[in-house]
Amino acid sequence: MLSSQSDPKDLPDWLELDYFRRRRPLARWRRRLVRGALGAGALLCVLLLLPPFLGPRALLPVYESRPVSTAHAMFNDDCAQCHTESFRPLGRLVHGDDVRSVDDATCLRCHDGASHHHKQTHTPDCASCHREHLGRPALARVPDADCAACHADLKTRSGKAAFAANVASFPDRHPEFGRWQEGAKDTGTVRFNHQVHLQPDGVLVPGSGDKPERRKLDCTACHQADAAGRFMRPINYERHCAECHPLGVRVSGETKDDKARRAAEEFARAPAPHRAPDVVRAVLRQRFTDFALAHRVGGDRLAPEVPQSPLPGPRRAPPITEEQWHWVGRELAQAEKLLFDGPGGCAYCHAVEERAGAKGLPVYRKSSLPERWFPHSRFGHTAHRMLSCVSCHAGAPASAKTADVLMPTKETCQQCHAPRGGARHDCAECHLYHDPKAGRGLNGHLTLESLGK
Repeated sequence: MLSSQSDPKDLPDWLELDYFRRRRPLARWRRRLVRGALGAGALLCVLLLLPPFLGPRALLPVYESRPVSTAHAMFNDDCAQCHTESFRPLGRLVHGDDVRSVDDATCLRCHDGASHHHKQTHTPDCASCHREHLGRPALARVPDADCAACHADLKTRSGKAAFAANVASFPDRHPEFGRWQEGAKDTGTVRFNHQVHLQPDGVLVPGSGDKPERRKLDCTACHQADAAGRFMRPINYERHCAECHPLGVRVSGETKDDKARRAAEEFARAPAPHRAPDVVRAVLRQRFTDFALAHRVGGDRLAPEVPQSPLPGPRRAPPITEEQWHWVGRELAQAEKLLFDGPGGCAYCHAVEERAGAKGLPVYRKSSLPERWFPHSRFGHTAHRMLSCVSCHAGAPASAKTADVLMPTKETCQQCHAPRGGARHDCAECHLYHDPKAGRGLNGHLTLESLGK
């Protein structure tokens, strides 16, 4: 404001009358920048609203960061299969990453099966670990950071962790494998000696004649992978042991003619069944009885003929004389003595729990051979076929005790599964989070079987 003493004629001296004519480059560029930004924003809005009118193919390059995973490729062009609610991505933009674009109910329409661990304090959403539109071929192979978000400082409902409470990755703070922790022993009770079976000169096996032969065995003679090439099939007597350790049973009594002699030789070629002692007794009694009836051993007197029923149906068993029955008893006692008490019988491999249990038969301990050594991990022998067996099971050739644990240690696996080894070492390489045996009901809730009740 001008003072009262100011002369109005001095006003043109301090007013810039040519202000609007002066050139101001910064102001001009500022106006152009604002106009360009407004125009670009308007054009972008038009482009974002245009693809829905061009069809599903035009939506993918605009709204997807990358294609969906391989498992979901069948509805790559049908976004509504997963995105059932509108403006969910906009909600993520406003609220942060707490709001997922796809909720669990949508995933459970197809993946209604495996559940989360019932001991965990927080149940994450499906999309928090399995993130789509990242171009991953396998959606189940999640990054280690997702696993470490809980397992680096694991909290459980009971307050105790079953194995380790702080695991970030396999090279970092991973505990030793369970079988190598304190007091780890092979729970099998069958006597076995790897050192004897893996001798360089081979082992003695029954030959074609009376003289035994030598055969060189390797690990694959007993350990064969399953059809999937992942785990080793359980050891089975008929498949792995019977050829070298037959449970032979012979007719000890004298035979009267060549026909009976040939039948006795055929009888000796059929070993006793590898079953419980009471089953072995029943099978051998029936076999000796059939032999006695077919060849009239134990006496020449024949039992009276049993009249057959005129009605259709199975014929009655032929009768047996008292002499034949006594012969069957003597042969059965001799066979049981050979099998249950002999040096090459059942006790050669099986530990005896009780010498004379029910019906005078021995009781053996359960074999208790572990079918899975590392049940909390997954493994594939086919993927490791370029390695020799002793590369991972180094102690097998020198093992002389059944209780020896011959599984690889963490250090053995880290020779390859580590940054310096070149093989994958992420959590998903060996571990599955969801338990396929712990199912959900049709409504997506945990079942009693999944809780172990």
